[in-house]
Amino acid sequence: MIMQNNRFSNLEKLKSKKEISRIFTNGIFFFDKLISVAYTKSSDFEKNNKIAISVPKKLIKSAVKRNRIKRLIRESYRLNKSILYNKSCERGIYYKIVFIYREQELKSFMQIQTVLINLLEKI
Repeated sequence: MIMQNNRFSNLEKLKSKKEISRIFTNGIFFFDKLISVAYTKSSDFEKNNKIAISVPKKLIKSAVKRNRIKRLIRESYRLNKSILYNKSCERGIYYKIVFIYREQELKSFMQIQTVLINLLEKI
């Protein structure tokens, strides 16, 4: 099943602090030099994968750079979310995911995208 909608809607955004803290306490973690991933399975009634993006202030002081990194990660997820969506539809399992940026400097879009594709395939 190929997903045709490449939008990143509000239904796909993970906003609840409680849910994010549950992911960090009970979630499964994958680590990469550039981006870490923490995720849990969604409840049965939710039919969307939800994501949140975190760029620690300790690593990148400038808010402009932090927001730029978040936009790059969000865009690479938006373009490649069909990888995760197709697997979720086949299995009937949806996920809540937090992406955490781990580098001290800004990386290019292509570097972020390749790392994100590898992480989405691992999930």
